[in-house]
Amino acid sequence: RQALLRDHPELVGFVDEYSDPLPGVEVVRIAPGAVPDIPSLLGYLDDLLRDSYLESAGPVFLSGQGRMIAADEVAVVFRSAPTPSELDAFLAAFDLTVGRGFEWSDRAFVLRCPPGSAAPSLVAASALARDPLVEFAHPNFIRFGQVTSAPNDTHYAEQ
Repeated sequence: RQALLRDHPELVGFVDEYSDPLPGVEVVRIAPGAVPDIPSLLGYLDDLLRDSYLESAGPVFLSGQGRMIAADEVAVVFRSAPTPSELDAFLAAFDLTVGRGFEWSDRAFVLRCPPGSAAPSLVAASALARDPLVEFAHPNFIRFGQVTSAPNDTHYAEQ
């Protein structure tokens, strides 16, 4: 942990309260103004990945229900159900693979981004959303929340 801070003075510290939900995940704060915009942030994260002690890096987004990290997946809904050959061509054009489909729709998929790039789902979702075959696309997120009360499920204690 300290080597990361030593080698990157623009990183100002760890956010420990959000590191526990996923073993091995560390949330690090970047100094205000160190990265001026999203394209610069993505470039900065790619530079961070050159460090041998990092496996992945991605931005953390704030929401009213906690913090979220973009996963390496994009949720996509096509305007019409693609044929298998259309889907294969689409996946090849964007260098994606199918993570899973959904029983409730032949138009909706979770697509996986290739590893090795910082925040690939942000870039992929942006490109996919502009494609005329796509109704909408957005990154899949991992949410770090804090449980403040037990669920109202009457069988919660039995789980």
